[in-house]
Amino acid sequence: MIDTLTRVASPKFAVDSFMLRCRAMSLAPGTINWYTLLLADFMAFLRLKEITGIAVSADTIRAYLASCAARGLGKTTIAKRYGVLRCFYGYLQEEGIVQVNPLLGI
Repeated sequence: MIDTLTRVASPKFAVDSFMLRCRAMSLAPGTINWYTLLLADFMAFLRLKEITGIAVSADTIRAYLASCAARGLGKTTIAKRYGVLRCFYGYLQEEGIVQVNPLLGI
């Protein structure tokens, strides 16, 4: 049996849970693919920064968005990434996986 606290704290569990909800909402396949790619990129950023949990600060989100700009992504693309992360963390907050949506302060 999986320990509930371990499962809840797992970024993989959080992403899988969110993507399951997106599929249940019948989002378009292109949207699902975009969310999957974006969240994989964000998770890679967290690993690079040696952040192991899914609960992050607004500063971590700002650093991720700044890293997107440093990689040459345009403002519109970065704004879309912000929007997906805001939805993702809003979902996690609704489900009690995180206590605070770090994007609300940005």
